[in-house]
Amino acid sequence: MNDVKLQEGHPVDENIRPLKVGGKSTALETAQSGSGCRITGDLEVTGDIKGNPISSLEIEDGLTTTGAILTLGTKEPTVVADDVLGRINFYAPLDTGTDSDEIAASIAAVAQDTFSDSVNSTALYFQTGKSEVATTKMIIDEDGNVGIGVTAPDTLLEILGTSTQLKLSHNAHDYATFTVANTGDLTIATAGDGSADSVLTLDADGDIILDAASDKIY
Repeated sequence: MNDVKLQEGHPVDENIRPLKVGGKSTALETAQSGSGCRITGDLEVTGDIKGNPISSLEIEDGLTTTGAILTLGTKEPTVVADDVLGRINFYAPLDTGTDSDEIAASIAAVAQDTFSDSVNSTALYFQTGKSEVATTKMIIDEDGNVGIGVTAPDTLLEILGTSTQLKLSHNAHDYATFTVANTGDLTIATAGDGSADSVLTLDADGDIILDAASDKIY
């Protein structure tokens, strides 16, 4: 167990509790009070960092439009596509079982191209698990495009799925669904009070079908 100390060897604050450092004692570097703390090795927090935090880790800094900043960075000197710049993982390490010990959710910043003086192309991957290690379910790419079920969205919002891709709801019983079939047909179905009211299909040939059950074409 090592206390967080300044270079002069004095504790940063008498209210700071000991931290368990997984790496060497130099894993924590603080040049002077108020200058920040750099972690260059593994760090395990076994207690609260300050006297009365609202959570296990609380960071207070900055004023007005700055606020507190948490920065994650890679030590890779030559970043290329698919390199991970930083990641936040969520899991339940003390739960028993197989899947329960896996990473349940994760947010990762992933390089999309080789970095250079003029390129830092990066996407955010949002990953969740159901009965497996978390996998990517949504992405915000370097152009601001959002992909759900697809990792390379080519428009502001792209949703990929083999069943209903979009549902717009007023409440649990009144809604409309949009479904694109493997033929390219688009079906819009509406429901009121939980029951289907009408269906409109625009097929790949440009024909419009109202109430598909009766095959009325207009």
